[in-house]
Amino acid sequence: MKQPLLLIAAGGTGGHMFPAQALSEAMLNRGWSVKLSTDTRGARYTDGFSNAIETELVSSASFSQSGLLSKVVAPFQIGAGVLTATMKMKRELPSVVIGFGGYPTIPAMVAATLLGLPRMIHEQNGVLGRVNQLFVKYVHNVACGTWPTDLPDGVEAIHTGNPVRTAVRQRAQAPYI
Repeated sequence: MKQPLLLIAAGGTGGHMFPAQALSEAMLNRGWSVKLSTDTRGARYTDGFSNAIETELVSSASFSQSGLLSKVVAPFQIGAGVLTATMKMKRELPSVVIGFGGYPTIPAMVAATLLGLPRMIHEQNGVLGRVNQLFVKYVHNVACGTWPTDLPDGVEAIHTGNPVRTAVRQRAQAPYI
């Protein structure tokens, strides 16, 4: 029997990547196959991810970057990422796509939406980040790390807490130096 595939999409900061890493560890332990979709900024945080996880670098960009050229180029970079992500997902058909926020989440979440794949987001903070705001009404489930989280009217969420990496849990009882 083929393992179910989880595609995790996460942005380029530790605030997005560390909870994504924690979920990837848990799902590998449950027998899932896991892939990570991020950009070059996010790839800086992948050293802690299991070698069993394939990292796919996608083209993405932020509209909040300074400079006119960056703002003009951003939609094309995101569009290229969406096209690449859609083609890969059509071949692999993940069982679920989970976005943790950050601009590198956009291509995977748009592709999953276009393909009608099951998808959810996880918000680590009490207020939705910009990218999670874009997708909150287009996903099947919303998980929140803190409670209450400020959500749009009509959106229900599950309070899951923030996933914690094994390396952090192992140090939980360590004395403070």
